[in-house]
Amino acid sequence: MKGGARLQSLQRNSGTTLKYTILILVCLVIMGPVLTAFLGSIRTTGEFVTSPFGLPTRGIQWQNYADILSNMAFWNSFKNSLIITAGVTILNVVLASMLAFVLTRIDFRGRGLLFNILSIGLLFPLVIAILPVFIQVRQLGLIN
Repeated sequence: MKGGARLQSLQRNSGTTLKYTILILVCLVIMGPVLTAFLGSIRTTGEFVTSPFGLPTRGIQWQNYADILSNMAFWNSFKNSLIITAGVTILNVVLASMLAFVLTRIDFRGRGLLFNILSIGLLFPLVIAILPVFIQVRQLGLIN
């Protein structure tokens, strides 16, 4: 009886170890771009151009943060981004709530089909939908 309990405990521990190993690897992959951006932000422009993924060789340049935070264009862009983000989020919550109410409470012909189409749409990233629009705008010569 004890041998069976030990085997189950060993299997459970090895499964947990495998899960945590995979989670740590995923975290490292996700944090890679964040770390690269941070390391790029504390180096000089010359260092970044010559070695985009390197470490700071001339010391940490905290002045980069002071320069950007004292720039009014940054704060203007930040304000515009905040307004757009808040507006889109509020609009999205309102419209999604109304759609969810209709799909769950009102019975109409095609409800299942509409739900399936919306569910399939969630599988594809927005970039896939934007790419054809970008190509068309570029072909029309509307960029720059």
